[in-house]
Amino acid sequence: MRIIVFNGSPKGEKSRTNKIVKEVLKGSKENGADIENIFLSEKDVKECDGCLRCWYSTKGKCIFEDDVENLIMKMGIADIIIFATPLHCDNISSLLLKFLERTIWLMNPKMEKDKNGECIHNCRFNNYKKRPKMVIISNSGYPEYEQFQVVSLLFKRVARNFCGEIVGEIYLPGGQLLLTKEKRFKEKLNRYKKILRRVGEELARDMIISKDTSIALKTPLFNIDEHIKESNNVYQEFLNEE
Repeated sequence: MRIIVFNGSPKGEKSRTNKIVKEVLKGSKENGADIENIFLSEKDVKECDGCLRCWYSTKGKCIFEDDVENLIMKMGIADIIIFATPLHCDNISSLLLKFLERTIWLMNPKMEKDKNGECIHNCRFNNYKKRPKMVIISNSGYPEYEQFQVVSLLFKRVARNFCGEIVGEIYLPGGQLLLTKEKRFKEKLNRYKKILRRVGEELARDMIISKDTSIALKTPLFNIDEHIKESNNVYQEFLNEE
């Protein structure tokens, strides 16, 4: 079992996004999975310029010599691909978007209709023995799950393009509260971390997040009034440290 994370936070290892990722991967590793956490902020990923030569003249090879080809090859051998990102402007981070735009050569230029009659490009993942199973991780400063609507819909479309399926979504409203120093919230945060490790266990064992665990992930850590108060406290502490 091989699980690869493409971590799109510009803050990399020190990010709140990575705090979530680490707990999930801990659960997976303890259950025998081979894990890799790739920080896109540490990789050379050039912006796609839309030349389409990877489609028409170089047979799937991009004109840019950077880290992307190796990263995409890792995708091809993964049992589960995790895309992790903070919520930026109601969407994924620019780092992760830039990487995803460079995956265009995973789709052939040939166009066809899918089972619903919608047009799609034939996917090169058809040539792999493994179709990608995907998990999405994101955190937001806002307290509502509605903030993740764009991210959720985007990755449903990405999974479709990759000929894959989404086997779990982890969205944490109020992600900055992972940094709270208030001891009264410690029990809640520890309970949430245990749920994340359970996610990792299930992915390593069953390659899917169970319904019960998905429900547990959606149980709010804080009510909205707690969130607003503590979020503002975290922000003030940040200002005091500047």
